Amino acid sequence: MLKEERHKLILNELDATGLFDLKAFSRAYEMSEMTLYRDLQYLETTGKLIRISGGAKLLPIDSFVVCHKQPQSKRQRITLHLISGVEKKLVVLIVHSYI
Repeated sequence: MLKEERHKLILNELDATGLFDLKAFSRAYEMSEMTLYRDLQYLETTGKLIRISGGAKLLPIDSFVVCHKQPQSKRQRITLHLISGVEKKLVVLIVHSYI
C-alpha cells in the first residue's frame, strides 16, 4: 500500500473514532507496526495528529502546531499570537522533540 493511502486510512480512523490504536490497526490491515509508527511520526510533524503511547489522537481544534520546517515568518506569527493569548490567560504547552 502506498504511503498516501496509509495516511488517508489513519486519518479516516482518527476521524471516525478519535483514537488510533497502532497494534489493532497493524493486525487489521496486516501492516508493519514500524511502518505505521513512521507514518504517525510524519503525520504529527504536519500537524494532523498527536502521538500517544500505542497510537495517536486528534489534535484539539484550537491547537497550534509549529514545525521547525515551517518558514520562520510563520513561526514568528504563531508565536506572537500565542503570546497575545497568554495575556488572556490562555494555557500554552510547548513541547520540544527531535524527529
